[in-house]
Order: sequence, then structure tokens, then C-alpha cells
Amino acid sequence: MDLSRSGGEISTSPPLPWNLCLGLKRLTRGPFPAPFLPDLMTVTDRFSYLPFSLFSSFILETKTMKSLLTFGSVLTLGLGLSAQVTTTGMTQTVIGDAAMAGKTSSYRFIKAHVSFKQYARVAAVVRGASMGTSAAILQSHGLTSIRVSETGHATSFSSSMKVEARTSKGPDITKEPHVFDFKLASKTTVKGKLTIILGGRGTTGALASLAVKVGSTLVTWKQGMPTVRKTMKVSVGARGLIVRTSSMAKVSLKTRGRASIGAGATIVFEPSGPDSRCKLTPYGRSCAVLSGTVKDTPAGSLLEMTTTRGLPRALGFTVAGSRKVNIRFPGTRCFLLTDIQLVIGLYHTDSHGVGRHILLVPHNYKGSFNMQDILVQFGRETKVSSTNGVVVTCR
Repeated sequence: MDLSRSGGEISTSPPLPWNLCLGLKRLTRGPFPAPFLPDLMTVTDRFSYLPFSLFSSFILETKTMKSLLTFGSVLTLGLGLSAQVTTTGMTQTVIGDAAMAGKTSSYRFIKAHVSFKQYARVAAVVRGASMGTSAAILQSHGLTSIRVSETGHATSFSSSMKVEARTSKGPDITKEPHVFDFKLASKTTVKGKLTIILGGRGTTGALASLAVKVGSTLVTWKQGMPTVRKTMKVSVGARGLIVRTSSMAKVSLKTRGRASIGAGATIVFEPSGPDSRCKLTPYGRSCAVLSGTVKDTPAGSLLEMTTTRGLPRALGFTVAGSRKVNIRFPGTRCFLLTDIQLVIGLYHTDSHGVGRHILLVPHNYKGSFNMQDILVQFGRETKVSSTNGVVVTCR
């Protein structure tokens, strides 16, 4: 229906299964004088007790169940905890380091098949040479990080003295790789992405190589190569995901000078979490753009909505309904794309026309509804804009 006519109105449609508590009435009852939206702001005067600069929160009730649906422009909620992923490490070979300068030598090691939960490290040091190996497991903010590094240094002040440091399986400084196994496990299956980064830097007289194996995937790096990065999708379950690292390093000097090597493997597991219960599907076109993301919380699905390309420093609010429409606002190229059964939430756009607000759909709500943002800019002239529509479907 054309709202550009005096006394224009929005035709009624099958109502949403909601009715406002707190004594609020549906804003679709009765005609609104034209132009529609500027006069619509007089409706908010009826609810002047709502703090304009803060969030407005309305509680809705379904006819079939008492499930709460709270809309707010500023809302702080704790996010749900993802399934706990535990990680343990184990040395698969002897983790030995050897250092030698002339007739002085040092050898330090960790036995094979030793498990650890946080870190394992060893270092051999003599005057003029050192070699160190470390493996660390860090879990923070839902991420699991594994770091294996090899670091060696050699300094010689004499052209007649050999200085060497390297990874070793025994005190005779025989070249041997260090092998660690890391097991990621979870009581419930957790899907996510595993990122592997291999790299390092060394001087002349230094060597290093790294390898990471996950299932049948092998990622390798050696001194002189650029940093290697690979990301793959994985699943972590009760049987565990095994990540195997292999590393070796060496620095050697036969003349006066300095040599060093530093190489490491970083493996990060980032859980993606379960599929969101609610899905956002944009539809229609208008002047501004409404988009969002969904995050599941203990209270329900959190819809973090963002309006872009809107009017700068404008008042924004959300309208919701059950039927799609296509009605042009007078004097603009913007459209109303849903019937209005609810007006919910107040927020402001910044100087770039960007605004953010949050919608919480409770975990026991199932169904779908349409939503759209309307923007009103006050000044010498009152300007009106609107976004595309978004269908929210929750299963």
C-alpha cells in the first residue's frame, strides 16, 4: 500500500505469535499520518520512560510457550563454554642436546616416552656453544596452542678450535631428530581448524629442519625456505587427534666467528563450535545494509547485528513482523520490507552511519520472523532510511 498518500496505513496480516508485556501495544493498530516515519517517532514519546541513551529491553511471550525474546541495543551476556579440549604431550624419542667447544662438552636429555601436560625443555651449555629444545602446550580462550622450538648458538675466538651444538640422541653428537607426539582429546566431538606454521632463521654454518604430521598430512620446512603455513579442518573426539612433530638443528664453526639458529613449529587448534541454532537470511534491497552473526549462549542464540551505509548520527530501531512487503518511503529510495507488528530496540549510528545492536533469541524459541532496521536523522530536515530485511529462522 502506498504510504505517500495522506492517512496512509499498513495493512494488517497474520500476527506474530507474540504480544508485548510491560503494557506496550502493537504499533500497527490504526493508521499513522503521512509522512509515516517522522510521525512514528511520536509513538516513542508514549514510552519516554525508556532511557534513550541506554538499551531498551522488551519481553515478549508466545501463545504456545512462555519463551522470552529480548531485544537490546546494548546487552552484555556471557557466551557459552565450548566443549573442553585437553592436550597432552609425549617424547617419542630421546630429546637430547649436545654442545662442544674444543675438549669441553655437555650433553643433556629427556628420556623417550615421557608425558607432560604443560612443557618439556632441555639445554646443553658450554662456554662458546649452546643448544636448547622446548615444547610447550598453552590453552587459553578456547584455543589450544602447541610450540616446539630448537635454538642453538656457537661462538669461536680461535681458528684452531671447533665449536658445535646440535640436537642429538647421545653424547657423541650424532645427528638425530627430536620427535614429540601431542594428543588432543574431548569427551564430545569438537570440529575446528588446525593451523600449522613452520619457520626459522639461521646464519651461515647453521642447519635446521621441521616436520609436522597430522593423519596422512605432512608439512615440512628446512633452513633457507620461507615460512610454511597450512590450515586444515579437523575433528577432536574421545579417541583423540595425534599431532607429531619432528625437529633437528645444528650450528658448527671451524674458524673464528659466530653462528646461530632458531627454528620452531607452532600448531593452533581453534574450535568452530556446533552449528548455530538460528540462521540469518537477508532479503530485499534498500538504502542501508543490515547483517549479523549468530553465537549460541546458555540463554539462547545471540544475534549481533550491524547496520552499515546508514544515515550518520541517526536514531535506529528494529521493526519485526511475519509478512514481507515492499513499500517505498515517500521522497526516498528506501523501502519498508516487513509488516510492522513490533518496534523493538533503540540505538544510534556513528558519524559513518554504522550502528550495532543485539538480539537474544531464547533457547526454547522455534520459528521464524522478519526484521529490518529503520533510521531517522533529525536536523533542519528529518531524513529517513532503512536497511534490507533479514529472516531469522530458529530450529
